[in-house]
Amino acid sequence: MRSLGWLPLVLTFVTQSASGEEVRTVEHARMRLVDLVPTVPASMADIDLGPSPPPGGSRLVGREELIVAIRRVGAFANTTRLPASIRAVAASRRIGSSELTALATAEIAKHLRPGVQLKRVEDAPDVVVVPGAKVQSASVSFIPYQKGEARTTAVLELASDDVTVASVPLGVVVEVLESGAHPDVKRGATVNLVIERPSMRISAPGTAAADANVGDSVIFHVASTGRTVRARIASRDEAVVLEAP
Repeated sequence: MRSLGWLPLVLTFVTQSASGEEVRTVEHARMRLVDLVPTVPASMADIDLGPSPPPGGSRLVGREELIVAIRRVGAFANTTRLPASIRAVAASRRIGSSELTALATAEIAKHLRPGVQLKRVEDAPDVVVVPGAKVQSASVSFIPYQKGEARTTAVLELASDDVTVASVPLGVVVEVLESGAHPDVKRGATVNLVIERPSMRISAPGTAAADANVGDSVIFHVASTGRTVRARIASRDEAVVLEAP
C-alpha cells in the first residue's frame, strides 16, 4: 500500500490557492477599475465600480462584476486581463476628537449669521473615514434671537469624491451679540410673498410664523387663502415661495 504522507502537503497547497485572492486597497468612497486592476488601459481606468466598503471593511469583487461595469460604458472586457476575483479593502483614517473639533470650528463659523460668534464645539467624537475624506459643509440648528450665550447643535459633513461619508452631530455654544439679536423679519411681520414662473409673477401678503434673516426659509400664513407656504426671505419686505409644507 502506497504511503499517503504527501496528502497534507497537497491539502495545504489547495487551501492556500483557494484563499490566495488578490487584495487591493481602496482609499476613496467609490471604487474605480484601476483601483482593483492597475494594469487596465488608461481608457478604462476611471470606470466606476460602485461604493467602496466601509472604512476598514472589505468586499470580494468577481470577474463578472468587472465585465458588467466595463460593458456598461461601451468598452470591451476582452482587451485586458481580469483576475477571477479581487478583495477590495477600504483604507481608513481616524480623525481624533481634537482634530475634528478644529475642523468643525473653522467650518461652523462660516455658517453663523452676522452678530453671532462661535465660542466652542463640545464633545467631538473620534471618527473613522476613508483617507481622502474632507470637510464638505456644516449646518447649524436654530439660534435664538436673544442676546447672550446659547447652546445649539450642528452637523458636520465629511465627503470623498463628492460622496458624503460621515455626518457628525456636534454640540456648540455661541454668543449672540446685540447686532445678532434682531432678526431681519420678526415673527408676526407681514411681507410680500412672491411666486415666480417663467411667464408670470404672483404676489400676496403673508405673515411670518417665526423670526428669520435674509436667506432663511420659514413658514408663512397667507390670510387671503388660509393656507401656509414655505418661503425664503429675500429682503426685509419680500420672500420667494418655495413649496407648500
